[in-house]
Amino acid sequence: MLSRLETGYFPAGVSDISVAVAEFDSNVEVMYEMREVGLGYVGVGLMGEGHIYFSRQLPYVKPVAVADTDLGRAKEVAAKYAIPNVYSDYHRLMENEDVEAVVIATPEDVHRGPAVAAAESGKHMLLEKPMAHTLQDANAIADACRKSGIKTMIGYVYRFFPQMSAVKGFVEEGLLGEPVTAAARIDGDISEGMRLKGRTTVQLYVGVHVIDLLLWYLQDNVISVYAEAADGELMREFGVHDSLCMLLRFRSGTVAYVQCGWGAPTNWAGWKKPSAWSSYYGNITPHNIQLVGTKGIAEVSLPPEGVYAADQESVGVKLPSLVAPLAYRLQIEYFLQCLREDKTPSAGCEEGYRSLEVALAATKSCAERRPIGLPL
Repeated sequence: MLSRLETGYFPAGVSDISVAVAEFDSNVEVMYEMREVGLGYVGVGLMGEGHIYFSRQLPYVKPVAVADTDLGRAKEVAAKYAIPNVYSDYHRLMENEDVEAVVIATPEDVHRGPAVAAAESGKHMLLEKPMAHTLQDANAIADACRKSGIKTMIGYVYRFFPQMSAVKGFVEEGLLGEPVTAAARIDGDISEGMRLKGRTTVQLYVGVHVIDLLLWYLQDNVISVYAEAADGELMREFGVHDSLCMLLRFRSGTVAYVQCGWGAPTNWAGWKKPSAWSSYYGNITPHNIQLVGTKGIAEVSLPPEGVYAADQESVGVKLPSLVAPLAYRLQIEYFLQCLREDKTPSAGCEEGYRSLEVALAATKSCAERRPIGLPL
């Protein structure tokens, strides 16, 4: 029924957002007859509330409970979305029998506790990226999921951007030939780095997105990582690198360059949006993915996404992200489809571990000023 979602990406040649939205909406009509799935949400900050916002657009999803260590915030979000159960302790949420699956969007360095608790409680899990902050925590999460047999999906939403998934189809069908080189650039908004106040690194927060894409595209293992950092305002304020450049060598011989940073200016998305656009539409920051093979080349550049605007508020054009809301809806729908049809999600614990390992190898390489071999 959901052919575009079945394998977690759109088939080759389908990158038209209007086609994707039309199919999504037609599928939603059929889904009205499906049983409701009770969802619980652990961590309801920016991303946690986003998951509630998008999952509520699916008629067969029933938001059952939220949990957050900030009880005031939990109550605020629960009231906003009419969610009946509110907890400050995620263990109590796991005890709620009406919760069939959970979305975990706590800060990255505290994923292990709720993730292991979810597995031990038999709750299927969509866990925000990165999987963890250490390989030890990632292993503990993976072991718990393996023992319980639950469905686990790591929230690599870029797999659901139509442009990104179109490249997957191109590569998978052999049109690229043998991959030779790859390059990926992703720049976040520096205000986001400031908001995080040094709690995580740019490679773990931003870089893992494109690391995961390259691993997904190439279906190959990274065997060595060399990285150099460039420092600026975030280093001065919080002691974390502003930008990181990585050179990855894959087992097949493919070489990839990854640049990640918080380089977009603070006012990047500061302009007034039409009321029809939710806060999740935003302005997409610069992204570029390029794959070169023996028979072809594939490339994605964002922005633009086919829409631009200008008004009297500021100089220049405005390039809104209209694809991100679709991608988040597709991600949660794909996760729930895996539950309904007893399928293994395409971005599970193994994929989460691999992208985390590459990012941590880059961290080690920066510190030791030398290439780092994998596995760590």
